[in-house]
Amino acid sequence: MQLYPDIAYHFQEECSSTFDMIEELVERSPNQIHVAFSNEQSEGRGQRNKRWESPKNAGLYMSIYLPTLKLELNKSSYINWALTLSVVQELEVLGYKNIKIKWPNDLYTQKGKLGGVLVINETHKNEVCTSAIGLGINLKNIEVSNSSMGITNLEQENPSIIFNQKLFIESLTKKFVGLMYGPFIKFDAVYSKWREYLYGLGRFFHVELNAQVHKVLILDVNKDGSLSIELNGEKLKVFSGNMKWLNAV
Repeated sequence: MQLYPDIAYHFQEECSSTFDMIEELVERSPNQIHVAFSNEQSEGRGQRNKRWESPKNAGLYMSIYLPTLKLELNKSSYINWALTLSVVQELEVLGYKNIKIKWPNDLYTQKGKLGGVLVINETHKNEVCTSAIGLGINLKNIEVSNSSMGITNLEQENPSIIFNQKLFIESLTKKFVGLMYGPFIKFDAVYSKWREYLYGLGRFFHVELNAQVHKVLILDVNKDGSLSIELNGEKLKVFSGNMKWLNAV
């Protein structure tokens, strides 16, 4: 039984942004699952309106569009969890080890940032109706400014692995779509497995919070998507966009 529509894959050698590709594709086929990927982006998008550096053949640059989701709004973090978990597990299959998920949406190793995710949802009343998700993974060395916590790439993590980008995108997408359109949303199961890969639990970091720099202890990520931290002996919940990681202590 087919549980979701066919997946349409779209490739351009160069583009402004794979998000821009998705926007054009959705105008023509709004009820189709679309995957857009490119070897180079001139205007790649990152978190907090930052530019995502996307030089030619140096990274994996892709976006996925999910229509007709009907996901409860209070479970919208599931989209991020399902994708980042799928990415880490697919990379593990290829032989890349010790990749972690840094709240709220980055991929990290001990050497630094490997990649990141950007989720843009369309909502109606109390449901997420559609979602466009961007994913960037560094394949080779990329010069990035303000990388206070370091930066890494797949070639540096394991130079012996031959990374086939198209096969990876196809395998990743099928895994992710299966989690999003299966007969039941596996919220608790995905959350529990996702937590196993969390970066920084039980460690101290300097962060920017309320325009001030603090030393905090990272405790956990909650089911509502918030981060639990300890600041000066007090336990606090922080939501995405309200805290900036600076460096490990």
